[in-house]
Amino acid sequence: MVTDSPTPRPPSSETAAVGAHLAGGFLAALVLVLPLGATLGTTTYGALYLWFLGGVALVAVLGLLLRLAGVPRGLGVALAAAGAFSVAAPIALAVVAGIGAPADDAVVALAAGIPAAAVAAPVAAVVVRFADSARGAAAVGATACAAGLLVASLAGPEAGQAVLEDREDAERVAELEASGLQPLLPRLEGTVTDFASTTYTTPPGGARTLSGYTLRYEPEGAEGPLTLESPYLFLDVQLADGTPVCEPIDGYLTCREGDGYTVIGRDGVDEDVVAEDGAVRLSASLHNAGEGMPDADAVGRAMADAEVVDWEEILDLEG
Repeated sequence: MVTDSPTPRPPSSETAAVGAHLAGGFLAALVLVLPLGATLGTTTYGALYLWFLGGVALVAVLGLLLRLAGVPRGLGVALAAAGAFSVAAPIALAVVAGIGAPADDAVVALAAGIPAAAVAAPVAAVVVRFADSARGAAAVGATACAAGLLVASLAGPEAGQAVLEDREDAERVAELEASGLQPLLPRLEGTVTDFASTTYTTPPGGARTLSGYTLRYEPEGAEGPLTLESPYLFLDVQLADGTPVCEPIDGYLTCREGDGYTVIGRDGVDEDVVAEDGAVRLSASLHNAGEGMPDADAVGRAMADAEVVDWEEILDLEG
């Protein structure tokens, strides 16, 4: 006995509409990856807002095409997706920056934009369900789009700056790693530490290369604005150049040896502390160290016992 296999039932109109809304919303949000990548390279607010407007125009055209293609409430879906994308994209950019933003704007835009588009699609599908007509859906979508752009205008520059700062830190880490230096961090009790700067040298006939970095130490709990008279000390970490740490001069310059460090004095006053760790020399200037700062021997012990940390920890130091 031969029986006919059941004929598959076509999807309901509501299910088909939801599928069309999801696909249309994803496409509408996906095209915004292009202006997102362009905004990452902008340097002025004028260019930023022009790309915002260009993205809205692009989405509006796509919404009309979706409508002509038979997607129910296509314009509303596209506009709502643009609004949801405008909110999700800065969040995604912040996540990408936290993970480690690639150097290429297009890669960053894809890394943040595709997940943002994936979130925007179902949000747009939900938003247009609250409208009772195609015209109402377009109005709801336009409202969502305007609200999203407002959020993007406020949060977008900060998210973009986070990406830029992450790239700059990555470039500096690469330079520091290539320099041959170790990420040494002396810890001075009773002080807070700031990363101050990097040092570059250009040998005769050679290329400019990074050769060291500088840390700034200030008393912990210092009150009031910093001035030139505020107590502080700078500590340089540089490649050792083979010169003697200290050469005494009778009656003027003294070289007092400690446990792994040397205190250099002039006219009876301790002015510098130097320690060497392999091919790296640590030098601290005590010229502006005053009340609330460790003495020369405490600085020397901290330098001799400096621990090796990650370069990211060095660059993230903020007092």
